[in-house]
Amino acid sequence: MSSTRSIAVDINDLRDQKLCFNVGRCHLRFRKLSILTLICAALMTAGPALAEDEAKSNPKRDRALELYKQGKMVDAMPLLEELAAENPKDTAVVESWGSSVLSYAQTLSDADSRKKARIRARSILLKAQALGDNSDFLQTLLRQLPEDGSFSAFSDKKDVDEAMQQAEADFARGDLEKARQG
Repeated sequence: MSSTRSIAVDINDLRDQKLCFNVGRCHLRFRKLSILTLICAALMTAGPALAEDEAKSNPKRDRALELYKQGKMVDAMPLLEELAAENPKDTAVVESWGSSVLSYAQTLSDADSRKKARIRARSILLKAQALGDNSDFLQTLLRQLPEDGSFSAFSDKKDVDEAMQQAEADFARGDLEKARQG
């Protein structure tokens, strides 16, 4: 709110001084304001530009995120883990790693191992949140993932539940055709 007031004051000051902005002639105060505006604009766009350059210059990151986007979570998981260790502040990598660990949990047949993997996934996703990631996707995963890593059955019928668990595991491996077949 105070920045709005100061801008209004600056504009009013300019009006009060009855400055003339002819082509080729500008008031010093206007120049300072223009330069400050340009500097702010450059700083605001520099962050994303640097992040894009970093992403472009890291083929391992590109490969990991491509695998992730293709739904090959299990294949992407170890690459994402390495990348998160190399750059623990890369929120896209940390979120993708947490999501891939959660998907990997679906491939585990042992209930205790699956629960441990889900707890680990939640921990990683919470790190992404602590880094400032507030995406809808992250919030949805965290809401649906209990602290204790528990999971519920897809169905009360054992054969249906097993088929759904298998389809989820196939999906996590990136085998979408097999997942569809169930």
